[in-house]
Amino acid sequence: MKPTKLILLLCICHLSLYTFHSYAAVPREISYQGRLTDSTGKPLAEGKLTVTFTLYTSATSTRGEDIVWTSNDDGIPDTISISKGGLFSTTIGPFPEKVKFDQPYWLGIQIIDETGKADKEMSPRQRLTSAGYAVRAEKAEQADNADTVSNVGVSATPTPNKLLPLDANGQLPGSQGLLGNNIIVLSGIISDGATIPLPAGYTESQCRWIVSYANTTQAQFPAMDGWSWVKCYVTGRVVTAKCGGTGPGQGTYPSDANYIIIGIK
Repeated sequence: MKPTKLILLLCICHLSLYTFHSYAAVPREISYQGRLTDSTGKPLAEGKLTVTFTLYTSATSTRGEDIVWTSNDDGIPDTISISKGGLFSTTIGPFPEKVKFDQPYWLGIQIIDETGKADKEMSPRQRLTSAGYAVRAEKAEQADNADTVSNVGVSATPTPNKLLPLDANGQLPGSQGLLGNNIIVLSGIISDGATIPLPAGYTESQCRWIVSYANTTQAQFPAMDGWSWVKCYVTGRVVTAKCGGTGPGQGTYPSDANYIIIGIK
C-alpha cells in the first residue's frame, strides 16, 4: 500500500547561515522526523522505505530552477526506517556549500517503490525553520570574508565610509596614519638640522607642521643645574633642536625633535 500522507512532527535545521569558526564544526544537515500513513490514514507498518528529499525555493512551483538540491544527486536514494505508528526519524544532508541557507527553503519528499518507480511528491512541501545553530550564527563570533559589518562596508585600504582593519600592531595600516583619501598625518622624531619630510603625493603648500623638543634627558627647562635654554623651531622645513648652558664648560648640545605633519588636499 503506497503512503500518500505525511504528518510532520518535527523539522530542525542544524545549519549555519555563514561559514565561521567556532569551538566545534556546525553540521550542514537537517534532523527530520515525521509520521507516514496510507490513503485511509492508517500508519504504515514497520520497515524501510526508499525516498528522495528535494530542497526548493518555492512552496509550490515545479520549475527546475526552483530546485537547489536533491538527495538523489549521486544516484543513491536515501533509506528511512519506519517504526511503530508509522513514525520515522532521519538526517538529511550534508548539504554542499552552494546551499547558502540565506533565503526560505521548502522540503519535498518522494517515496520510491520496490521497482524503483517514484511516487508523486507528497504535498504540501514542508518549509524549513531555523534552530539553535542558525540563531547563533546570526551573531557569529567571526565571519570569513564578510562584505559588511552591521551593514557598514569593509575595505582593505582606507576608503570613505568603510571599515578599515587594524594592522598586526593594533594601528591603522601604514605608518602614515591615513585618514580618508585627502587628509594625512605623519609623525616621528627628527634630528637637529634635518629637513621635515613631505607625505607621498603632497606638496609643501598642502602641509603644515609643528615640532617640540624630544631629548628630555638633556633639555632641562626651565634652567636647572646650569642649563639655561632650549631651542626648537623650524625655518622653512629645516629643524633646529638644541639645548645649551651658561655655566663653566657648558656649550650647545645637538638633539632632536618630535614632529607632526598634517597634509590636506
